[in-house]
Amino acid sequence: MARGVRTLLTLAALLSMPAGALVACSSDGGGTDAVTATSAAPVATTPHAVGRVDETYVDDSRSTPAHGAVAERPERSIDTTVLYPAEGEPGGAPVLDAAPDRDGAPYPVVVFSHGLGGSFDSSRALLEGWAEAGFVVVAPQFPLTNADTEGSLDAADVQQQPGDVSFVLDRVLDAPEGDDPLAGLVDPDQVALAGHSNGAITTLGAVANSCCRDDRADAAIVLSGADAPFADGEYDFADTPPTLWVHGTEDAQVSYDGAVSMFNRAVGPKGLLTLDGADHATWLRPGPVLDDVVAVTTDFLDAELLGDPAAGARLEGDGTDAATLEWVPDEGADVTIPTVPPPETDRQVSAEPSDDLVDGQPVTVTWSGFLPDGTINIVQCAGDGTGGTAACKLDDAFILQPNPTGAGTTTIEVVTGPVGTGVCDADHACVLAVNDSALSDPDAVIFLPLTFAG
Repeated sequence: MARGVRTLLTLAALLSMPAGALVACSSDGGGTDAVTATSAAPVATTPHAVGRVDETYVDDSRSTPAHGAVAERPERSIDTTVLYPAEGEPGGAPVLDAAPDRDGAPYPVVVFSHGLGGSFDSSRALLEGWAEAGFVVVAPQFPLTNADTEGSLDAADVQQQPGDVSFVLDRVLDAPEGDDPLAGLVDPDQVALAGHSNGAITTLGAVANSCCRDDRADAAIVLSGADAPFADGEYDFADTPPTLWVHGTEDAQVSYDGAVSMFNRAVGPKGLLTLDGADHATWLRPGPVLDDVVAVTTDFLDAELLGDPAAGARLEGDGTDAATLEWVPDEGADVTIPTVPPPETDRQVSAEPSDDLVDGQPVTVTWSGFLPDGTINIVQCAGDGTGGTAACKLDDAFILQPNPTGAGTTTIEVVTGPVGTGVCDADHACVLAVNDSALSDPDAVIFLPLTFAG
């Protein structure tokens, strides 16, 4: 049986070892594997100056749903910031419309998706780090989930965001010749998708879900993400590009165990960078933990997009006291990481009314005893709930809503007729699925039966 390597080295220990020393690392496949680690510091990629362009890409083939008091729009308008290697001295802030450094072109590209209520600025330091290392970084602002969204945010619009990613990638790759600084700058055969939180869900939709997979992705980085459901699609982690998960152990919004579960289901090459004691997002601010994240993710991108063997070797020694990397370079490796025991819960849910319902009827859902300081999901599903996410109505569901106390109440409008792959009507009972974890976690889901009037 092929074995993957679990790397539990600190960078300080690595750098203090004699050259050529052999380091024994524990393996979750049983026994130990010996890995050669050198004392030499990682060979840094020659840093680049960074240029910036701001674009607005308009997709006339898809609409933007109505939300709050804002009416539906017939198109999706996506403001996008692009960072790229530029001429000039490295260091300092990106220069708007700077001349691109074409000596190294074409460059690999990373499309980064922000979280709910996020923006380019939310992850600026990380994205600038990638651009300095020689990547074109494309950061779209999604129409209904960015910090400047008109009216209220609409978390359910994540269903449309993998399509936004593919559309923006199309536009960047097709930049017209002439004055456009992106023309000829991007290598279409070296594409990575990355995202944080709601943006990580977007990324997973584009690389691991049948709903909206973009086969151009050669690698993926999932930061504080969950395998939240997409309509008309299912996840298949046995068929994904090389993926690196990055997650804090104290993330109260998206379970660390969810990242472990996805890692365990995926095939190699794959990695899990565990941020000990880190929460959902504050580690994205400049500081030592973010420095670790930039270093490891850059090595991952160099290894998987550029095929850099030195970067691949560094992944087997990357890590610090605060950031532990589990790296599995082989597709056939059998490595399983144990999950963290979940806290005690006493989940209770009720729905009123729940019988003789009609189309569009409001139903009040009340819950208590769920995990505090997290999120709550409530969706209508056909049948008894065992049909998977494909049997659920996800386009306007109550998904990833803040749940600070573990208790609350909200109103859901139920529908009759087609729901996912099934039907809800007088002859076909349905359920409301309520949970505080990824909807793929069976231990965290409560199903409330619904019946409908004839």
